[in-house]
Amino acid sequence: MLIKLLSVVALGASAVFGSATPTLTTRDLDTNPPTSVLEASYHPIPQVSARSLTNAKRLASGLSLKPPLRRSHIGLARSTPSGTPVAYTQGYIEVKDEGGQSLGFVSTTQNSFGEWGYTSDLTKRLLVSIDLEDAKTGTADIQTVNGPDVDLPFFGGMKGYAATSADINVGSLNYIYLGGTTQTPPNSPPVDGSNSFTKATGIAEKIESAIFAYNEVTSIITLQWINSDLSSPATYLAYVPSSSGFILTGDLAVFTSNFGAVVLVTFTFVPA
Repeated sequence: MLIKLLSVVALGASAVFGSATPTLTTRDLDTNPPTSVLEASYHPIPQVSARSLTNAKRLASGLSLKPPLRRSHIGLARSTPSGTPVAYTQGYIEVKDEGGQSLGFVSTTQNSFGEWGYTSDLTKRLLVSIDLEDAKTGTADIQTVNGPDVDLPFFGGMKGYAATSADINVGSLNYIYLGGTTQTPPNSPPVDGSNSFTKATGIAEKIESAIFAYNEVTSIITLQWINSDLSSPATYLAYVPSSSGFILTGDLAVFTSNFGAVVLVTFTFVPA
């Protein structure tokens, strides 16, 4: 069953889950590896730039050819009757606090480790495309339109660097970062796949993309991670100030005791 995400807490001392000056355990863990592992050769082609390339330039850059133009907006395959068009809606993902005040929007740029954060600059919002009808089932993908890497066109989850596995549960410190991914099947357990963290660091991590649900009344986007045993754990969405990235966890108390304070957030879809 889809677990509704907790509301955001306001920024400031009362906004942080944990103490204002978080005390870490003796493990003194970091959610990301040292910057020395970053791949100096990683220079992705942004989605916007790739759309302007000719097929010859795309091939020279190692990209696939442009797909043929279609009159109708048909999306990726899903469980609909054969020949049924898939209508996608473009928009932005707003990040709100507990009182409903906007903190900003998911940013079109990522941190050094390929993880999404948020921005208050409206010119730097990530534009996404969602099949809202499909998203009502809770097994939908979110495609990016102006993301930083044309090869990773999905807004998905990536196993956290310090997590012992890609499963999140009560009592576990495991966590999932949000970044750019390739597509994975709905209701799938974590699988091997290309993602922005791996491209940035060379460290392979498992991913999921079809983890989003949409509430047409509130416009809130909730997330449901699927564990390797196909269970649906409680899934909490939080922002980690120390890394400027969003994470999913199954146990906020255990996560903060190991990694420090976080801010709980909610995502709201705002049509473009």
